[in-house]
Parts: sequence; C-alpha cells; structure tokens
Amino acid sequence: MEAFRARTKEVKKDGKVVVACPALAPPGRAPTCCCPLRPKSYDYDGLPEVPNAPGVKGGSNETAKPGKLCTQGSVTVDPTELVNVWQAYPHRSPEWRSMYAAVRNAMERNHSQSKAGYGEALAVCDRRGLKGKANAGLMSALLLAAHNRRLIHSWLRNAQRDEAGDIIGPPVKNQRRDRMPWHSKPE
Repeated sequence: MEAFRARTKEVKKDGKVVVACPALAPPGRAPTCCCPLRPKSYDYDGLPEVPNAPGVKGGSNETAKPGKLCTQGSVTVDPTELVNVWQAYPHRSPEWRSMYAAVRNAMERNHSQSKAGYGEALAVCDRRGLKGKANAGLMSALLLAAHNRRLIHSWLRNAQRDEAGDIIGPPVKNQRRDRMPWHSKPE
C-alpha cells in the first residue's frame, strides 16, 4: 500500500502541502507504482499496478471520472481538510494492524451477533415482520437499538467493581479452559 501513497512535493509557507501522483516519476527517481493513466510509469519493471484506475477503457472502473491528482499530476491540499480521513499509520502496516485490528474485530463481532439467529436476528426477514422499505428500516433500527441496549446491559452487569459498587474497569474475559496453564499439553 505504501507504493500508492501520494508523494509530498513541497510544504508551502501557509501550511498547505503539494502532493504528486505516485505514478509520476520525480526528476532523477522512479515512480512507486504503474498506472494506465500514466503510460511512462510502465517503463519501470517490477512496480505494482494501480487496481481499478478510474476512466480506463475496459477496466471495472471505466465510468468513473479521474480525480485532479490523476489528471494534473499534483494538487495542493490543506491538511486541516484531511483531518477526518488522515491516519497516523500507513494502511495495513504492522502499526496500523495493532492499532485498528481489535476495534475492527469488535465491530465485526457486533455485526455478526446482531444478525445471528438468536437475540435480534436481523438477518431473518420474518423477524422484521413488516412490508415496505420504511417499515423494514424502522424495525431494523429498533432491533439494532435493542441489540446495543443488550450489549451495554451485559457490559455493566459484568464490569469490575470496587467494594462500594462503583465501576473500576471493563469486564474480565473468561479464559477458555483448554488455554489455561494446567490444561497445556506436554511438549
């Protein structure tokens, strides 16, 4: 993924950053990826190709319009506008995985629990019971609210508490019996 990151060309006095297309070769250097919109980038061997480049005939993204970075080669960006999409770590790097993996897994688990055949069972059409998009959307929202309430109630019920009954920490996860030290297999 690092190969597809836009290159920083310069930082202006007002704090704005000029970034360049990674498929354009800076003077005296090679591009970091190949793109069908930049034919000269194919002069360099062994570079990864941009998947689904916009506006390429015969590609899966043929109808999309290429952005300014693809057509101009470089754009000036105000960093304050990118706060919502900026990530501290490069995408899919080991640091990124350690930072976001637990949160992502928790969300995926939450989604699968809400769709499972027990509890709210959002995946079961008969569970919603109403016809029409508006009614189905309303029932789905109510079922998700019930699911979230159930998760919050469970968390509060299992949270660590002090002698006065105040919450002092998150619930302690139960360890599987086969992973406990006395169940470990001899080497």
